[in-house]
Amino acid sequence: MPKVAIYCRLSIEDKDKSDNDASASIQNQKAMLRDYCHERDWEIYDIYVDA
Repeated sequence: MPKVAIYCRLSIEDKDKSDNDASASIQNQKAMLRDYCHERDWEIYDIYVDA
C-alpha cells in the first residue's frame, strides 16, 4: 500500500473570501483528497495545509 501526503492550499482567488469560506475550501479539499486516497487503498501519511 503506497503512503501519500495530502497538501491543501488556498488559491489566489480565495484570498479575499472570509475566514469561514477559506476554511470551508480547505475542508472540502481534505474530504475530496481523503476519499480519493481511500478509493485507491493509499495510506495517508500526513495532511499539510497552506492557508
